[in-house]
Amino acid sequence: MNPMSRAEDPVTEILALYRQAGHKDYVGEAVSQLEHAAQTADCAVEEGLSDEIVTAAFLHDVGHLCATLGAGEIKRMGTWGAAGHESLGAEYLRALGFGERVAQLVEGHVAAKRYLTFKQPEYHQRLSEASKATLRYQGG
Repeated sequence: MNPMSRAEDPVTEILALYRQAGHKDYVGEAVSQLEHAAQTADCAVEEGLSDEIVTAAFLHDVGHLCATLGAGEIKRMGTWGAAGHESLGAEYLRALGFGERVAQLVEGHVAAKRYLTFKQPEYHQRLSEASKATLRYQGG
């Protein structure tokens, strides 16, 4: 599977991607990539958010999975995953035909984390050590 190709069936391709790489550790956390995606989507569902936002929540870190499958030259954040994974994931989703809003939400999730940690010190305090480490790579 080429993770940057346009699929005839994007859902099938996403499922295949998670079958291939979703079991991998989620950058220093005690959960897998798939578990993290499901937890994030569950939070969006619990908040009563739209299907687009739930989809983007589930797929927000898909760029990390694309990076594990050799989607070209990928810069790393040390051992914390792919630098620019938000852009890589958004590009992948656009190539699959996902809507622009989903792609933009995926692309903006790192900027949102940076904003929240700046504006709400208590948000930063609740981050895991792994998330704090990636934040340093992402510009603090």
